[in-house]
Amino acid sequence: MGTLPVNKADTYSDITTEGLSTNETHSLSQSVDGLDASAKKLFAEEVSNVEINNFNKGFLDRYSSKQVRGAEEFNRAEYVKEKIKLEGMSELVESEVRNLMAGLCAKETFFDAARVSSAQAKGVWQITPETWKHFGGIPGKETSLVAQTEVAGRILSDYYRQLNERIETDSLDKIRKNFASEDAFQVDFIVPALINAYHTGINRMIKVIEEFAKSTPVTDIPTGKDAFVAVSNFGQANITGYGQQSGSYTGKVYAYADEMIDLHEDKKSEIN
Repeated sequence: MGTLPVNKADTYSDITTEGLSTNETHSLSQSVDGLDASAKKLFAEEVSNVEINNFNKGFLDRYSSKQVRGAEEFNRAEYVKEKIKLEGMSELVESEVRNLMAGLCAKETFFDAARVSSAQAKGVWQITPETWKHFGGIPGKETSLVAQTEVAGRILSDYYRQLNERIETDSLDKIRKNFASEDAFQVDFIVPALINAYHTGINRMIKVIEEFAKSTPVTDIPTGKDAFVAVSNFGQANITGYGQQSGSYTGKVYAYADEMIDLHEDKKSEIN
């Protein structure tokens, strides 16, 4: 089966200008406890340096809290986390990916279902018509959050499989050997790469990883999530089409995931 990008990389910009920095990085921006606690400084700094101003926080509050048509017991942020169907992942990996889904949708559209990109990517998940058709999306349901979440689950499951199966074994093993365990490798390297592939496309993501592994001595490859930062920096410098927006995308998704935790914890506090 052919692979397609979800959206056209580097065509969408956040509506951010200046504002409030997200200072706290919860467990999402850290290496998994007990797996690989070293060499996570660069990634954590990248996440904490993402600026989410009050204007964008207002967008997030407004749109993520809306009820889901056809599943009114959920708001949009809850639905994308709880109802996405992920296949072929360990329980640990699935939990990590699931916890990032609100951040991914926040980064894509602030949960605004009416958003249409210059590449005609539509809805909260920003899926292009070509990708919608490729992954079996229901015609006429392109902006339905329920239908989009079903397709997004297929995309992410397929991309996860491809990251583990299509990358040259020598390249993947060269990076893998820097991690304390397979769980650490999957959560701290493959998951950030999966999130990035959603933006830049699976084929380009695989190319960036393979070229990085071929060009970088094993002693120069970091561990923890900093390994992905090194891959991303390499891609920006060396791979055509992998630009600054692709390079910063994953860190922003983790930052938005943290922001969503803050937002909904604050709402719970107000209620209580």
